[in-house]
Amino acid sequence: MLSLAIEMFQFLQWYMVVRKRITANCLNSLIVDLHKSPEEINEAQRRIRLTVCERVTVTLIHFAGRALHLLIIYLIIATYNIGYIISNAAGMMMGSLVFGLIKDSIVINRVKKE
Repeated sequence: MLSLAIEMFQFLQWYMVVRKRITANCLNSLIVDLHKSPEEINEAQRRIRLTVCERVTVTLIHFAGRALHLLIIYLIIATYNIGYIISNAAGMMMGSLVFGLIKDSIVINRVKKE
């Protein structure tokens, strides 16, 4: 369960950072166009920049994931239990598969909308 929680935190971190940047408009606005003025380029970059609250949230999610990693490492080292190692690997694999598929579907749906 802890491994699935780690994968969920990594997914939430990815989603918070990427959700404003997935659209085709944002991708096109990041490409430097010779006909754009510097003000237009700065405005396009400002639209996809994270707010302070979002940055703090991403940082807290990152640290929560790292704390769970340390907890799992401590449990494995303290007990030397092979079952914990196997269940940790299985949880990471399942979480990576599930949240990887969710990421792909989010990106595909957003790009299709645009």
